[in-house]
Amino acid sequence: MANLGWMKEMLDTVDRMDAEGFSRFFAAGGTMRYGNGPSVSGPAGVREFSANFFAAINGISHRVLGLWETDGGVFCQGECTYQRKDGRAVTLPFLTLSKQGNAGLSEYLVYMDAAPIFAPA
Repeated sequence: MANLGWMKEMLDTVDRMDAEGFSRFFAAGGTMRYGNGPSVSGPAGVREFSANFFAAINGISHRVLGLWETDGGVFCQGECTYQRKDGRAVTLPFLTLSKQGNAGLSEYLVYMDAAPIFAPA
C-alpha cells in the first residue's frame, strides 16, 4: 500500500478547522462534494465552503477506521464527531473517495448524512 500520510494530514487540517490549509490539498480544477450538497470547484470554492461550514460548528474530529487504495482513488471510512453550537456533540459515520491528480485532489467526495449536525435539539 502506498503512503497515505497525506490523508491523515488533510483530516488533521480539517480538525483544526483550517479552511485555507484544507483548500491547499486541491488542484486548480479539483472538486469537492459534501453529503448531498452541490459540488464546489477549485481551492477558492473549497476554502469558501469550508470557512462557512466551520463557522457553523464549534469543533470537529475524525477517527479513521479504514483506508483502501484502488486504481480509482482512496477510500476512507471513519467516524466524525462534530461539536454543535448548542454544546452537544454528534458522531456520524462517513466514507470519502479521494482522487489525486498531479497537482492535488482532482475530486473529493464525502458520503455522509449531515442532517444531525444541524437538527433541532
